[in-house]
Amino acid sequence: MRLADLLFEAERVDRSGGQATSLYIMPAIDSSRWTMIYDGDCHFCRRQVRFIERWDRARRIEPVALQAADLKRFGITRRAAEEAMHIVSPAGGVSRGAAAAVQVMRLLPGLRALAWMFRMPGAMPLAERVYRWVARRRHRFGCDSAACRRGLG
Repeated sequence: MRLADLLFEAERVDRSGGQATSLYIMPAIDSSRWTMIYDGDCHFCRRQVRFIERWDRARRIEPVALQAADLKRFGITRRAAEEAMHIVSPAGGVSRGAAAAVQVMRLLPGLRALAWMFRMPGAMPLAERVYRWVARRRHRFGCDSAACRRGLG
C-alpha cells in the first residue's frame, strides 16, 4: 500500500453515531525529500496526489495530508493549507498554490519540460488565478470536504 493511501484511506466508524471519521498518521519526514502538503479530506486533491505519485519514480516528493502535518514546523497556517497545496524543499523553503504546482512539475521527469512555460512573462500570475479558481471550485470536481464546500482557495 502506498503512503498516500495510508494517509487518507484509514477510516474508523464512530459507533455512537455511525459517522465515519478519518484517522491520519503523521509519517516520519525524510529531510532529503520535498514535502507536499495537501488536503487529505479532498477527493480531488487525493486524485492529484495519486497522479503525482505515479510520475514520481525517484520518490523525491513525500505527500502529507494537512490533517497529519505539523504545519507549525513549516510555518504554514491551517487556513493557508486548506486554501492551497504547499511544497516544502529539503532546505525548508515553502511554495504554495501555482508556484507549488510548478515546483512539482520541475521535480517530475515527465513534466519537467512543461515547467519552462511558467518562466514566460505573465505566466505565473495567470497560473495563480487559474489555481485559485479551481481551488475554490474543488467541490465541483468530486470533493466533499468541509474546506471544499466552503470554497476556500
